[in-house]
Amino acid sequence: MNRYRQLFALPNVWILVLAAFPARVAYGMVGLALFLRPNRRRALSH
Repeated sequence: MNRYRQLFALPNVWILVLAAFPARVAYGMVGLALFLRPNRRRALSH
């Protein structure tokens, strides 16, 4: 935890983290959407 405290004590680190956060969330959502993607053939057969 001490390493993170030292890292976030540097100037402008929070700005970089906040700028990267939406892109990381969007990239994760694409992977999740592909994983949870419904299979059309299986849905039509029931």
